[in-house]
Amino acid sequence: LRHLRELRLGLNPTDAEAAELLLANSDIPTLDYLYLAFFGDPINVYRCRRWTQGKVLKSLRSLILNWSQDGTQDPLFDEDLRRLLQCTPALHTLDIAANWISPQTLSLLTLRPSPSEDAATSSENVCPALETLALGTNVIRNISAQNIIDLISSRWSPPLAQGSELNGKSKTSGLMDVSLYLNLSDSADVQANLQTVEPLCEFVKQ
Repeated sequence: LRHLRELRLGLNPTDAEAAELLLANSDIPTLDYLYLAFFGDPINVYRCRRWTQGKVLKSLRSLILNWSQDGTQDPLFDEDLRRLLQCTPALHTLDIAANWISPQTLSLLTLRPSPSEDAATSSENVCPALETLALGTNVIRNISAQNIIDLISSRWSPPLAQGSELNGKSKTSGLMDVSLYLNLSDSADVQANLQTVEPLCEFVKQ
């Protein structure tokens, strides 16, 4: 397993715990891509998992998550997602497909101020190095245009001119690619004009 670069796991209620132990205790330094699919009865599958800071998750760069179950919003979904993403600090690509994506999910992915600005909230951030994000759901969960604006604004800023530096360090743009397949609760006019709102307008131009 030490040379494994890609891992795909389909989890049901009977094997989820074994998968958690595998991710927590295995040493796979070359693993770059992880696909997790969750199947089975949502009541049994959606529980707060015991994700830990295992070596596998710490070095992971691409994570694809697929929740295939239907049903009502599960209160453990976002907390389970938070616990998992807190274990993936090096993640560059995140793709989530689930009917339970909600405003709380977008809030989880929205970066809080840096430690120099607000140390009390910065520890809540997940996936600080994220460059590519895809979110998909077919269910209306009261997600608003403002949720999207806040998310992208927190993870992207226009790059400085070539060769410019800020406080002695080069300014990076952070988030580079976003794909959102969401049913927004806003009016059709608001949705139609979403790409004209800054910083989304500038983000789309990059």
